[in-house]
Amino acid sequence: MKFLKNKPNGKYKNLDKAPKISPNTVLKYFEPFYFNCRRYSENNPEWQMPLSQKEFKQKAPKQPPGNRTFYSIDEIKKLENHPYSSKENEDEKKLWLFMFYTGLALVDTKKLRYTDIVEEKSKHKNFKCFKITRQKPNYKHLFIVPLTEKALDLIDYNSKKKSKELIFNLKRTPDRQDVRRTLTKWKNQIGIQPELPARYHDARRS
Repeated sequence: MKFLKNKPNGKYKNLDKAPKISPNTVLKYFEPFYFNCRRYSENNPEWQMPLSQKEFKQKAPKQPPGNRTFYSIDEIKKLENHPYSSKENEDEKKLWLFMFYTGLALVDTKKLRYTDIVEEKSKHKNFKCFKITRQKPNYKHLFIVPLTEKALDLIDYNSKKKSKELIFNLKRTPDRQDVRRTLTKWKNQIGIQPELPARYHDARRS
């Protein structure tokens, strides 16, 4: 562990001036080494572990605190009630809020249609949902994404449920820089901390 902590970062050409490996990288390599040693000691009782589990927790490198990248419930409520910075692109706000409510990825959300919403039967109560298929290297993975009443109200589902049009009529590509600037301006107007990023991916993580 001392070796890893003092080892310079190999990405830099001049190793004498290179910063040390980050604590996250040290932890990444140290943890599997420790648990492999423990597994070996379980199969070979004559071999003793160099560290007990308690000592490991005390000496293992700690992950450094990072900036918060998720939004709180109070912040999301403020976003709901505050008018969007660009009135002609109101669907950008709806898309962002919809991702807060569902956790869907942007690549799936922006191509959804009202006819994609189906009713799923449950033992307790039937519910509306999306069924999304993701292609993996060797198989297909089916995701069932339940929709809350708040998510359905946001997209005016009851009045448009038979429509075949896209749910979000986006005039600009969501991952463009100008869209991020509009989202940032909008959330900063409410007083949400400036360091909190305004990206669609962060809405999904919240």
